[in-house]
Amino acid sequence: MRRKAALAFLLFVAVALLLGLLGMSAVGCKERPTSPPTRLSLPTATPVATAPTMPAPTTDASGQEGFELELVIDPPGAGFVAAIPPFGPYAPGTSVTLAVIPPRVPPYVFTEWTGDASGTERGVQVVMDGPKRVVARFRNPYITPTPSPEEE
Repeated sequence: MRRKAALAFLLFVAVALLLGLLGMSAVGCKERPTSPPTRLSLPTATPVATAPTMPAPTTDASGQEGFELELVIDPPGAGFVAAIPPFGPYAPGTSVTLAVIPPRVPPYVFTEWTGDASGTERGVQVVMDGPKRVVARFRNPYITPTPSPEEE
């Protein structure tokens, strides 16, 4: 079972990389937006159940319930995030693996996860025990941030 999950993950990452090379988003297959920050909502596909001790799940147009996962890329267009499983809303207790896929150009590098996930590794897991918002932060190593007047 783990081998199948690993192969599915590798296939998804390969497809996400290909979409990135074609200028498309890894989630939803839309062209890359240019407005900051990029907010991606995962489409609905999996039926779910609710748990009484958790926040109220959302219900989509088809009547499926679950928790939403909001992914934000900061700055917009700096990279991609692949989610496994790729569709929400997610059943309570579902573990979602997020993986960073940097673009080829410009040369942004991943720096950290913020929001409902934390760390500096390129992959992170989020347990869906309520609605989540995860931000993947990137930086351009060739641009030095200008300090604000308060920092000088």
